[in-house]
Amino acid sequence: MATFYANPDEENEIWIERAPIDSPRFRIWHYIFFCFSAFTVLMVLFCCCMKIRVPRTKQEIEADYCRKKLAEKFRQRLKLIKNQDMEAMDLERALQIIKDDYREEKTKICATSSIPHSTL
Repeated sequence: MATFYANPDEENEIWIERAPIDSPRFRIWHYIFFCFSAFTVLMVLFCCCMKIRVPRTKQEIEADYCRKKLAEKFRQRLKLIKNQDMEAMDLERALQIIKDDYREEKTKICATSSIPHSTL
């Protein structure tokens, strides 16, 4: 006689092969596997979606902030360089252009204000 049960002799069955509910479909090891899989998926989603912060010193945080601001200003200055000039551009040349722009702005500020050029 055919049955849907994995083992028709349920009295001699080991505990992990028993059905916790009166359903012939899932055994205890199936439920353990489902719970472990769900926990693993939730842990992966949590770790991928949440940004876990590593504690840093105050000096590191301030240095990162200064780097971010400098990079932002540098990007703004680079956008002002003409596209034709970018073909033969390298980092040293870009820095030189930005330094020249800075000096020009510094002289303009000194010319419009009464602040001596050496104090800026």
